[in-house]
Amino acid sequence: MKKISILFIILIQYLNVSAQEIGLKSEGLNLSLSARGQLTTLSNPVSGKNYLAMGEKAPLLKIRVGDNWYEPTDANFKSGIISLIYLPVKITVQVKVIQKKTHLTFELIKIDANDKVNAVIWGPYPTVISKTIGEVVGVVRDGEYAIGIQALNPKTLGGVLKNSEGSVETTGSRGSAAIAQPYGSSLQAFSLDRSEDRKLTVWGRPEMPVKAIPNETTVGSKIALFGSAEPQVLSRIGAIEVAEGLPHALINGVWFKQSPETGRAYLISDFDEKTVDAMLDYTQQAGLASLYHEGPFQSWGHFILDPKSFPMALPV
Repeated sequence: MKKISILFIILIQYLNVSAQEIGLKSEGLNLSLSARGQLTTLSNPVSGKNYLAMGEKAPLLKIRVGDNWYEPTDANFKSGIISLIYLPVKITVQVKVIQKKTHLTFELIKIDANDKVNAVIWGPYPTVISKTIGEVVGVVRDGEYAIGIQALNPKTLGGVLKNSEGSVETTGSRGSAAIAQPYGSSLQAFSLDRSEDRKLTVWGRPEMPVKAIPNETTVGSKIALFGSAEPQVLSRIGAIEVAEGLPHALINGVWFKQSPETGRAYLISDFDEKTVDAMLDYTQQAGLASLYHEGPFQSWGHFILDPKSFPMALPV
């Protein structure tokens, strides 16, 4: 009888833990979140393989108060809203979740102490994938499967927050939405509160005044997470753009990132008003896509055409 009682208690404890986990699904990605707001699963629905790097922290959302970062201590899910609680600073955050066919979206919709939170980080989300790291596009691939993160609005930047200005470029790299890690890779994005005047170090210049953008807080920050077979990654990103109402430029009806037109050769020439017509004729005769001038401006700041080459151009 005593042995049965112990087994019953263990079973109840297991069921309680399982009930507290939040499970989210899209066509290509299953994601689970613990009762403490940490990711526990990033899996391929087809193979069932979990690509989350176990033993690494994986908070859904970190917040910064002052100079200190905090991870959630509790999480609950109701009516499409994940409430994250940060007990050390007594702050509750609400994240709206939508489970779509192609991806999952997470949108920060409320902070009960918004004036205290000056930055947020989505993630970092650690994965065991290390073969191909798309640092700019925010996609990691292992040859068969891929997991990606996409920023869905201008206030959300894909990358590692390394400085007060919010620049995501890193030494020797073009971006950091996805970066290599000892365990594989990580995906991350962030948002800054820009609603107050600031003095920042910008491009190595200290105490540069940066004017406030009214009401530009971290609320509204939004990302997509997705998974797909590796050959379908680019198509999946295009589908996310369409689903989220983002710019989706077409060339002859084909998304420009998949159009062969974007890879066509072009002619580079230092043309001026007297020679431009002839150079356009040469471009057409050669079957090239376009004519390119590498230095047409007198000023790159205001983009004023050089009057020596374009004397007839009217100032804008």
